Order: sequence, then structure tokens, then C-alpha cells
Amino acid sequence: MHMKKVQKKNIFYIMEDSYNESYIKGEPIINDVAYDALQRARKKPPEFENMAGKHNKVQHIFPILSLEKAYTRKDINLFVNRLQKEIGTNFNLVIEPKLDGVAVNSVYENSQLIRSSTRGDGACGEDITHLIEPLIPKNLPSTTGFNGEIRGELFVDREAFDYIKTVSNYRNGRNVIAGWLKNKNKGAELINKYGTLVCFDARSTNYNFVSTSKMLMWLAFNGFIIPFYEKLEISSVKADKIYDISAELYKEYINFNYPLTGSMERLYLPLDGIVLKVEENQYKEILGKTAYYPKWAIALKANKPEVAATIQDIVFQIGRTGTITPVAKISPVEIDGSTIKNVSLNNLDFLEKMDIRLGDTVLIVKAGQIIPQILEVHYENRTSGSSPLDVPAMLVEQGFSLIDNRWVCDKKILIQKVIYYCRSLKISNFGPSTIKKLVIQGVIENLFDHL
Repeated sequence: MHMKKVQKKNIFYIMEDSYNESYIKGEPIINDVAYDALQRARKKPPEFENMAGKHNKVQHIFPILSLEKAYTRKDINLFVNRLQKEIGTNFNLVIEPKLDGVAVNSVYENSQLIRSSTRGDGACGEDITHLIEPLIPKNLPSTTGFNGEIRGELFVDREAFDYIKTVSNYRNGRNVIAGWLKNKNKGAELINKYGTLVCFDARSTNYNFVSTSKMLMWLAFNGFIIPFYEKLEISSVKADKIYDISAELYKEYINFNYPLTGSMERLYLPLDGIVLKVEENQYKEILGKTAYYPKWAIALKANKPEVAATIQDIVFQIGRTGTITPVAKISPVEIDGSTIKNVSLNNLDFLEKMDIRLGDTVLIVKAGQIIPQILEVHYENRTSGSSPLDVPAMLVEQGFSLIDNRWVCDKKILIQKVIYYCRSLKISNFGPSTIKKLVIQGVIENLFDHL
């Protein structure tokens, strides 16, 4: 397909047809290259042109990756064993607290602060320089000509948060910082009064660091607040003991309220776990990274809170590709500062395998501290009147039809597709509830009605 032959007024309809054939029927009418070309050529309709929110986005010099997560002794053992297999046993680990705040990335050119930004999507973030200026050195007194990025975590300590939550609706310290960063009127004042920025990483285009600990000392010499850290010689410690050492350090750090290096304040740190990093930079280069995280570091997260809840109802959602996802409506529970009312049941096979029933008591956790999921069902708590779900009858009741041995619901698919495209076009004031009403009432019968 040649793009010069495609009139732009038809691009939306071509994409709709291609989407239906490729993702709904599994029979693509154009290849991926042509579809991507359509995406690039597509332009927003004039009425949507100025409706997207404007953000002062900045590009990071180096991508900001996530950390691999660990929750158990087995996870840590696997991590250490993998390191030993790839780089031997003649290396050290640096163990430091994992702070629970908002990531900040600051760019320096010729040792002068240029800007600070949020992590964003890892490639780009939002410029917050004016909000955190008092918390970060404007120049590097012990280094000349440094070009690169300094990374850290912006947070409110637990004692400050205990006061803040008495005069606000914030549920945790991370939300406090995120809210203040969006507060144009008093954000800078509040962050300067209650916030702390602790820096733990430096990346440079012209300056080489030999190790993690030397890099941390370099940060301290240049006026940055740095975290506590311990250095562990792997050759003298059994892999199985590293989990115990990390867990003990977590207990110590969470009750620790002495000033950090570079700070005069006593802080009760908001911790999310412990970070383990390879000390020597030469080994970091050998280990490399995946698309998502460096292979030389891991975060041992605090124990996942487990909360019991009751299954009140089960509804079936459908994605824009036609995939059905059962969702459990549960009695509201609090986990890690969030109120959980809905839990995904993954798919119909999972629902059948777990034999989940209305009225069941289930154990809820947050997978990766983010996504609520059912850990187990307390079958022993079932009453004598409990009966298995009649899933086909429930699907029919909720508007699904069985066609060619596949459950479908055209209206629900259309709702999800309209939601997806509205988000892609950054259309504001046109949310899921409005879209659902318009589809059900028949106002929208096709993805590109009214465009």
C-alpha cells in the first residue's frame, strides 16, 4: 500500500477496517508496516486539535529503567546465583533502602544544573525544576566539567506525613509528593518545607565511576543527600544468608531516624523495601540490562499485605480485541493506602480452575505492589448453600452471545474500542461512563461516528 494514494479523509475508515480484520477476525487485510504508516499519516480531526493537555516534556539523556522485583528468599537466591554464574564470586553487593517517593532526574552540563524532571515513562518526564530548586545543588563544587544526570527520590518522611494526613485526604506519602508537583500555587512552598530529595545514582557522558560506593561518596562531596548503604563481600557470604541480611537491614532502616549523609534532619524514611546492586561498574557492564531493568540490581520489596474480602458479584469485561476478562466485585478493603473494590480474575479458565463463587472469602494481595489479585480462596468458609457459578447463564444475562463457539458482545467491544481511540487522540471530557451511555443508547453505532 502506497501512502500517497490514500486520501486522509479515508484513513480513519481504512484503519477501522484493518483493525477489525486483524484483531477481531484474525485475518489482516494489510501488513503491519502499512498499518504503522497509516498511524503516522493520520491526523486528528480539527475539533480535537486543541483538546489534549499540554505538558512540558523533557527527554532523559539515559533511559530510566525499573528494577527487577523480589519478594522471597528464593527470589534473592536466584538473583545471586545468576550473578555468580555470569561474573564469578569476586564481587561485592551494595545494599541500600528503597525509598517510597517520586523519582527525580536532574541534568547537569559543565557541572551546572540545567533542569530536573520526573521519571515519566522512562524516556521522557515533566520539567519540575522550579518546584524543587531549593532541594538540589545548582552546581557541583568538587567537580568541573561534569555532563550527565543525577537521580534520586523525592519524599516526605513518615513523621511529616503523619501530620499531613490529619489536614488532607492523602493516603500515602507518594501521593502527597505527586499532588504537590501538580500544585501550581503552593507546590514549591510545600515541597521545600516538607520534602527531602535523596540521590543514589549518577550517569555521565564524560565522567567514569569505578563503583557504586565511590559514586555515592562523590554525590555527598558535591552536596547531595545520599542514603545509608552497606557493602557485602559475596565471596565471604553464602547466597542463602543475603536474604536474612537484607531483611534485618530493612527492619533497622525503617526504625532509623538519624540524619542521612548531607542532611541535618532526623528522618523516619518511607521505605518500600531494600535495593541490592553490584558494586563494581566493570561487572555492571558485563551483566548489562534487559528492555525493562538492569541485570545487576534487584529490589527486595516489603512483605505484600494480605487482606480478606468477600466476593459480592462477578462481571465480565471485554477488551477491544474481544478478550473476555471476569472481574470480581469485592467488599471494599484497604491495601497499602488504596481502597480495593474490583479484582481481575484473569480469564474464564482461571475462574473455573479456582472455583470462585459468590459469597466466597478470598485473600487479596497487590501483585508487584500495584495490581490487586486473588491469592487464595477460603473454601472452608463456604456455607452449605454455596453453588458453582453458571458462567454461560451469567454471560447471556450480561449481553453476550455464543457465536461459533466464541462468546461475543458487539456493544462491549465497541465501547472498549471507542475508549481506546479517545485516549489515543487525547480527547478530554469524554470518559468511559459517557461513552458507555452513548453506545448503549445507540448514539454511537460505529467507531468513527461523528468524526
